[in-house]
Amino acid sequence: MNFESLKEYENLKEQWHDYEGQGIEEEAKLREKFQRQFAKYSEMARTEFLKVFERKGFDINATTLFITASYGEFKIQLKVGEPNTSTKYEFELAVLKDSRRMEHRIVIMPREDFHYPKFSTVRELPRLKDHIKKDIQKICDDILLMKEIQKSIETSPFYYAYYRVDNHSPNYKEMKKYLSFTELLENLLSEYS
Repeated sequence: MNFESLKEYENLKEQWHDYEGQGIEEEAKLREKFQRQFAKYSEMARTEFLKVFERKGFDINATTLFITASYGEFKIQLKVGEPNTSTKYEFELAVLKDSRRMEHRIVIMPREDFHYPKFSTVRELPRLKDHIKKDIQKICDDILLMKEIQKSIETSPFYYAYYRVDNHSPNYKEMKKYLSFTELLENLLSEYS
């Protein structure tokens, strides 16, 4: 190996590490944007839940984590936790009717199906120069993709869906999608009337 080739190899390794670091940072920004959208939509769900059941004359008991609406022995409880950083967020809704408790998972997902690359702090540096160059190009492409998705997340509408917890492995693509939580609640409650 001559000196120029050695220097090129070392420079490529350094460049690879720099881009890998940028990729990790962009992924963190992207996850944070998802988390902010989930927080926004879960807060909208809490607000709509309260409005719907107050309007219908239910008794409301609200804490930071739970909201319970009850009318006689019928109860419906919403539990919204801290949003996660994945591409969908789920929280709990339970219905208590005639001494039976039915558990549901509410799902918040973007309308657009975002698939983005995952970066890892344990990613291995390729050994050959050509492989490093190809990997650098792939990392750069992935960074551009994540930046585009970041822009889209803020303008793309998210929707609500739900499934019964006793169902195994929900098929997210086939779930009915609702643009408002009120619409979801009305549909879900029609199953219990």
